[in-house]
Amino acid sequence: MTIEIQNTFDLSDLNTFRLSATCHSFHRFDSNDDLAAAVNHAVEQGLNMYLLGGGSNVLLAPYIDGLVLQSADLTIVVEDETVRVGAGVIWDDLVAEMLSQRLYGLENLSGIPGTVGAAPVQNIGAYGVELSQFVDSVEVFDLATQTLRRLSATDCDFGYRSSRFRTLTASPYIITAVNLRLSREYRPNLSYPDLAGLPKAIGGSADSLRAVILAIRQRKLPDYRQLGNVGSFFKNPMISAAQKSLLEASGISSGFNRSQDGFKVSAARLIELAVDSRHRVGDARISSRHRLVLENAGRATLADVLALAKAIQASVNAKFGVELEIEPTTLQPLALSR
Repeated sequence: MTIEIQNTFDLSDLNTFRLSATCHSFHRFDSNDDLAAAVNHAVEQGLNMYLLGGGSNVLLAPYIDGLVLQSADLTIVVEDETVRVGAGVIWDDLVAEMLSQRLYGLENLSGIPGTVGAAPVQNIGAYGVELSQFVDSVEVFDLATQTLRRLSATDCDFGYRSSRFRTLTASPYIITAVNLRLSREYRPNLSYPDLAGLPKAIGGSADSLRAVILAIRQRKLPDYRQLGNVGSFFKNPMISAAQKSLLEASGISSGFNRSQDGFKVSAARLIELAVDSRHRVGDARISSRHRLVLENAGRATLADVLALAKAIQASVNAKFGVELEIEPTTLQPLALSR
């Protein structure tokens, strides 16, 4: 099978932080056969292989020495309450399409940038809802065996902004499709504080709830098309009851959410109290809209972004003894069997 490989490809417009980046070669695959041919090409040429989704939760190095793959599979197949979605579908396009077909559950995840194939990697979540609540299975191309596999939701090891695909040092999986189980019955989730006070008329309509969530995101988060960013840059850290008491003693009286593992504390609140919002490194800066967001004010480099993140982590740890974990990843080579 002949495939089109683009050499010395510019990735600057394929990452929402707008970091300047190029790769040795690039290929968009739209079928499993196409993907298999690309894998064979990488093996024959001795190339490292990388997988790029929508580029909305990744920080790119200036040069990526290998073959970068991106899914172009835009298929959506609905069977009653189950939906099979190609990895290349834009996530928010899927949310809108599901509402148009009166399939519910994803509305709280409206407005999240990126593709469906990238969504399970970090187990995307927002406003009290996580993707893992709706995943039936994830279809992957297993590089170790050169075969297609279907991983159940349990196999995916989903956690808070985490999954099997993210925690592996070198993943052998290329996600090709995601199977979701939704509902024909609309049951709004208004548990998140920003949604709890909504009028019943808004909560009673999925389309109205989606509109409200999109408006909240627009108000809180900078538009990556105008200012490069990846949304929330740090995870909200999990802390123990003892740590919570120490934070309360230091003056933090809000921003705690109880979970089965302890308490989740607002990273934005910690940054607000520990870091000068004017601090920047090169063109990497803290957003004036939300302390959890870092922005590319022009020509920020990966080194600038990581240096700013490290400074923020150090300040928060020095003041509160809490370690912040970076949410976006850097592009890592897949575990390509040669």
